[in-house]
Amino acid sequence: KNHVVGNNVLDLGCGNGKVGEVLSKHGFKVRLVDNIDYNESDLSLELYNGVNLEIENNSIDTTLLLMVLHHCDNPTEVLKEAIRVTKQRIIIIESIFLNEEERRFNVFMDWFYNRILSYKDDNVPLNFRTPDNWKRLFSKYNFKSIKDIDLGIDLPICPEHHWLFVLDK
Repeated sequence: KNHVVGNNVLDLGCGNGKVGEVLSKHGFKVRLVDNIDYNESDLSLELYNGVNLEIENNSIDTTLLLMVLHHCDNPTEVLKEAIRVTKQRIIIIESIFLNEEERRFNVFMDWFYNRILSYKDDNVPLNFRTPDNWKRLFSKYNFKSIKDIDLGIDLPICPEHHWLFVLDK
């Protein structure tokens, strides 16, 4: 919540909706959108086709893409759609790798966690990138980097290396 600007928040690829639910309890107006219904929150979920959002241009103050882009068949198209609907800030947390060993580990853990332990129909195209590769993608869209933080291996149940990007348009 410390990185969210404005009141209108889109949690794109919201998963179980719990992050949006917490933000709503802090007074934010949150829209949950995903292409599969895993919603376990008290908020309503809007389903979309995974490509085109039915949201007006520049109508969202902050968009969250938390552990989403590596699950997308075309992460660039999802990012472009997030850019279209977002007025100011996009907050991204992604699984990253710093070397080939970490990439292989992420591939295994993402497959194992998403196919074996949890949602068996979750998309797992394994679109992992290094932090620099993500930054190069973001720079194509002229983002201003507000925060760029190595979160390390932060989830014991699925020990992938995560990175936080806070970007302004």
